Amino acid sequence: MKRVAIYLLFLIFPLSAGAQQPDVWTLERCIAHALEKNIDVKIQRNLEQKAVYDRKQSQWALLPSLDASASEGFNFGRAANQYNDITSGSTYNMSYGLSSSLNLFSGFTSLNAVAASRFNELACSEATNLAKNTLVIGIIGQFSQVLCQKALIAVAKEKLDVSRAESERIAATIEAGQMESVAQDEINATVSGNQLELSRAENQYRLLRLQLAQLIEIPGDSEFEVSAAGLEVLIPENSGLMVDSVYIAACRIYPSILQREYELEWYRKMLQISKGNLAPSLSVSGGYYSGFYSTDTLPNGQQTPVGTQFKEYLNPSLGLSLNIPFLNGRSRDFAVKRSRIDVENALYNL
Repeated sequence: MKRVAIYLLFLIFPLSAGAQQPDVWTLERCIAHALEKNIDVKIQRNLEQKAVYDRKQSQWALLPSLDASASEGFNFGRAANQYNDITSGSTYNMSYGLSSSLNLFSGFTSLNAVAASRFNELACSEATNLAKNTLVIGIIGQFSQVLCQKALIAVAKEKLDVSRAESERIAATIEAGQMESVAQDEINATVSGNQLELSRAENQYRLLRLQLAQLIEIPGDSEFEVSAAGLEVLIPENSGLMVDSVYIAACRIYPSILQREYELEWYRKMLQISKGNLAPSLSVSGGYYSGFYSTDTLPNGQQTPVGTQFKEYLNPSLGLSLNIPFLNGRSRDFAVKRSRIDVENALYNL
């Protein structure tokens, strides 16, 4: 039985020891986890999706509108029938129909709204890319600091081991009478200093690791270690590029610049919309209505069928509307001026 217990201990101990091993995180894993869990990136993705819906809504606004309506009313007193005869008792009536309208011209505001929403969508997309880039750059910097501090801990431990070995050698030398005892005090001070340096390095390592954990959205109390595996891929190579060429390339692809460019175009389209609101608008509308009345009866006293009433009360309509803004409290004039300021600020931001 004792042998069986000993074998079980040897089997269980490696499993428990393995369970206590900290989780190892590489730079690639940190970046992938952060891009999936980071709150700022999630918010920016939602804003980008919202911009997509705004663009689709502006496109659907170009199509004619189509609405269906129905209403029903009850009368518990006297009412008139189709012959204008007064009847008593409970009656009811119902009306129903379809209506449609189409904006023919309104200063090209609808087309400019589609273009503006498209530029807004592109700007939000670049803002998402910028948030990702900023997060990745922050993770790389923090990850490198953790690795560097981890190496400094190894150096501090090595210095402490060397000083302790030296302390033991000096103690043996003093015991042999070949050195004064004051040398032991000096080496002990060195050992204490190295111990303090190691403690500071370990505390700094814990702080940097906690900051990395917060950056990649994992619990701060998680036991994890960083690994330099794959980090050598990020070491830059000499490409022979000059500063001007790097600057020009960055202006073409850097998300922050592209976002400002798209925002500028968006504000320009908004300015066109503000100007378009000053122009007359022309729209066409139509309707197809009918109704049913309980007071509508045949000569024999029976109620008129629904199909017959539908034909009798059918009322199709078609209209053309022209709206010319003469006086609107200068609200549209001020809207144009505000839009011009937005364009100017967008130029400054770019």
